[in-house]
Amino acid sequence: SATLIHKVAKGSEMGLIFESATEAGSLITGRTGAGQFEFAVVGRTAQMSRNVLTGRNAILELAHKIPQIDTITHPKSGVIANCALVDGGQRARLVPDRARLVVDVTSKSSEHVAGLKARLQEIADDVMMDGCVTTLSGDFGRPPWTTHPDSQELLEIWIETSRTFGITNLEGETLGSAGDGNLVSAAGIPVLDGLGPIAGGGQTTAEWIDLSSIAQRTALNAMSLVTWLHRRAQGIWRPRSG
Repeated sequence: SATLIHKVAKGSEMGLIFESATEAGSLITGRTGAGQFEFAVVGRTAQMSRNVLTGRNAILELAHKIPQIDTITHPKSGVIANCALVDGGQRARLVPDRARLVVDVTSKSSEHVAGLKARLQEIADDVMMDGCVTTLSGDFGRPPWTTHPDSQELLEIWIETSRTFGITNLEGETLGSAGDGNLVSAAGIPVLDGLGPIAGGGQTTAEWIDLSSIAQRTALNAMSLVTWLHRRAQGIWRPRSG
C-alpha cells in the first residue's frame, strides 16, 4: 500500500488519517519512523551423541548479537530497538544450524536512519563463532513523519471547532509508533492523524474504544472540514510546499 498511498498523496492538498485518537483524546501531529529487520543465522548441524564439537550453534551466535542490538536504544534521541521475535533449531539432540531474530526499530529523525541501518549491519557481521554466517534483511517501511508548515494550521482549525462541542483540551501529540500518516507526510503535504474515536490498548487483548466519542468525533471532523473549505474558498488557505 505504501506506493499507492504516496502516489495519491502527491496530488492532494492535505492528508487526514482516521485512526483512533490517543487515550487522552489528542490528535496526532507526528509519528516516529519504523523499520523491521531480520537476522538470519546459518550454522552447522551435528548430532549430540556423535560429533557435537563439529557443529556450529546458530542459536548461540544469535544470542551473542541480542545484547548488542539492545544498546541501540536511546529514548532521549527517539531511537528504540526491540527484539520482538526469535526462533531456531529443529529438534532436541541436534546442534541447531538455523536461528532467526526479528527486530523492530523506531526513530524520530530521518538523520538517524542511515546510521541505524549501518549499526545493525555491523552487528550482523560481528562473528563470534567461526563457521556461522548472519544475513541481515529489512528496511524502514515508514519514514519519520516530516512536519509540514501547514500542519499546525490544520490542527488549529480542529481545535477551534472542538470548542463548539464543549471540548476544551484538544491538542496535538507525537507518538512513538508509525502509521500511514508517515507515508502521506513523506509526499510533502500537511497531515492530521488520530481523527477517529478515542481508543487505547491497540494490538493487545485489552484494546478498547470509547463508544460515546464516535458521534462526537464524526461531527467534529465534518464541521472542521466545512471550516477548512470556507477558508480555502476565501483564499485564506493557500497550500505551501513542505
